Amino acid sequence: MRSFFGWVRGGRRLRLAAALAAAIFTLGACGAGSQDAGDAGASEASTTSTTSAAGSAADPTPKTDELVQMTDALRFNPPDIVLKAGGKVTWTNPSTVVHSATGDPGKVADASHVELPAGAAPWDSGLLQGTGSFTQVFTVPGTYRYACIPHETVNMFGTITVVP
Repeated sequence: MRSFFGWVRGGRRLRLAAALAAAIFTLGACGAGSQDAGDAGASEASTTSTTSAAGSAADPTPKTDELVQMTDALRFNPPDIVLKAGGKVTWTNPSTVVHSATGDPGKVADASHVELPAGAAPWDSGLLQGTGSFTQVFTVPGTYRYACIPHETVNMFGTITVVP
C-alpha cells in the first residue's frame, strides 16, 4: 500500500481517497437500486399472478368507474382493471410526457398489442398532454387490451376485463 501512495504527494492522497470513497459509495448505491428494482419487480409479478378474473388483487370487486393514470415511468397505473359492463374508465395524464390510451388495432404499430371483444368498437384518446384526460364507456363484456401509441415500443399496455 505504501508503494502505491509513494508517488502521491501532499493533498493528493486525501483527494484520491475521497474519489475512491465516492466511487465505492456510488457503486454500492447502484447495486442497492438494482436490488430494490428487482424486489419491486418480483413484488409486482406476484401481485399480478394473484389477480383473479373477478377483480384486481387489491380489490376483487368489479368497478363501475375506474381512474387510470399515465405516468412518467411510461406505465398505466393501474395496468389491469376489472369493470362492470356499462362502466367507464377515465385516463388522466398528470405526467410531463404525452400519452394515449388506444384500443384501436388500426392505429397502433403492432395490431397484436390491442385486443377487443367481438362486437366492441375501437376507441382512441388521441394524444393527451399533461393534465389531459379521456373517458370511455365499456358496454361489451370481454377483455380489452390497449396501448399508448407513443410508448408502444416500451410496452406501455393495459388490460380491462369487462364482466356482465
